[in-house]
Amino acid sequence: MHYDNNEHEWSFLSGLIETIDNPVEGMTDHLALLPYKPETIDARALVHDAIEPHTLRA
Repeated sequence: MHYDNNEHEWSFLSGLIETIDNPVEGMTDHLALLPYKPETIDARALVHDAIEPHTLRA
């Protein structure tokens, strides 16, 4: 999975051996369960920033 943070000049590319059907949905659902309110990320940012750059999709 690719995650590109639009607040900073970095991105993550991570992977697992097993398949996760919808990792972004899992992460956005988990946000509501956190014992704190994240200040630099929300569900909308997760959805947007998980879109791979065109060069990775091509």
